[in-house]
Amino acid sequence: MRILLTGATGFIGSAFARKLREQDHALRLAVRDVDRGKRYWPDAEIVQADFANLVDSAGWQPLLADVDVVINAVGLISEHGGETFETVHVKAALALFDAAERSTVKRVIQISALGADAAATTAFHRSKRTADQALLDSDLACCIVQPSLVYGSGGSSAAQFDRMALQAFIALPGQGMQRVQPIHIDDLCDAITALLQMRMMPSRLAAVGAQCVTLRAYLSTLRNALGGGPARFVPIPAYLLEAAAIIGKYWKGAPIDPDRLSMLERGNCADVAAIRAVLGRLPRAPDQFLPPAEAAVHARAARTAAALLWLRLSVAAIWLISGIVSLGMWPVADSLAMLARCGLHGALAYAALYASAAMDIAFGVATLVLRKRLRLYRLQIGLILAYSAIIAACISELLWHPFAPIVKNLCMVAAIWLLHQAERT
Repeated sequence: MRILLTGATGFIGSAFARKLREQDHALRLAVRDVDRGKRYWPDAEIVQADFANLVDSAGWQPLLADVDVVINAVGLISEHGGETFETVHVKAALALFDAAERSTVKRVIQISALGADAAATTAFHRSKRTADQALLDSDLACCIVQPSLVYGSGGSSAAQFDRMALQAFIALPGQGMQRVQPIHIDDLCDAITALLQMRMMPSRLAAVGAQCVTLRAYLSTLRNALGGGPARFVPIPAYLLEAAAIIGKYWKGAPIDPDRLSMLERGNCADVAAIRAVLGRLPRAPDQFLPPAEAAVHARAARTAAALLWLRLSVAAIWLISGIVSLGMWPVADSLAMLARCGLHGALAYAALYASAAMDIAFGVATLVLRKRLRLYRLQIGLILAYSAIIAACISELLWHPFAPIVKNLCMVAAIWLLHQAERT
């Protein structure tokens, strides 16, 4: 079959692409960033498709030439910039479905989400449901695949649960009794390929794992597989969770926000019978997700990610504390005296003091909230080196001070460079 697959550089889409290529399907991979797509799939047919802008069916028509099947695996977990739920999940998807009706496409598989139903309360679920219903109302042969949590190498949610599971003390929302039914990415891929072979696909498929378990039990199972030893849990009261979720709404990259908290509290389970019928077997249970050979890799990645997160928080704290202290917690007269030794006096000294304090605070905030930080890290390293060179030249005794205030800047530079290297893609 010739298949148009959207979202081929995402976690789920890239797993689909690998599986479908193994079965010798002719793939046309629609991605937003063509260069990134070619790095993922150097020998594949890559076409440009930016869901934030492709909201007219005419734009999709050239991409559907000679296509038999469309698999739409594009999805956002949170909005940023022009990428909104309404644009990406609804407008672009509806334009794609409309174009598919006017083309050679014989069937469409829409990757939605468990919970995108009439009881949906979050913007994420409601937008998915709108697109799902529009597809079901069309004349296309289709299947709405609704995964629960998806676990596998490269998945951001899987990595987050790995990190949580390996913490010395695992923070739980309440007592961790929320219900989840995670599915392994390999089972989800097998279900997709099975749907392609079926003469009549089901209109909906709840893509869930073998067991509906509590969040507490799921984390315990992962911890055991990752070699973390007995789990120790710390219940987090609802009011603290709600406060953290509000912060997460404005802090991109935060592990929780109001919508994700709402979805977690609602639960994420369904009858396993449907996917068992599609697969011809029972999907994996959580205790089968991580064979020993993979567990060591996942554990190392989780510990490294946790260490990098703490390193970033520490770097941000140093910038913030430095800026706040310079605003007056440290005697201003002492700061002005040091600036005088560097040739700055009067209004110029005050301007330099408060401008540098403001820049330090801005760097600290940016380290916490920016999604793309490579340029920020380079600016931080440049500023630290400039500060160090000026101070070494003007206040040379600090080079030999027993607390080594200037020499310690080398550690700060090394930490920021490590973050820079780790976040390069």
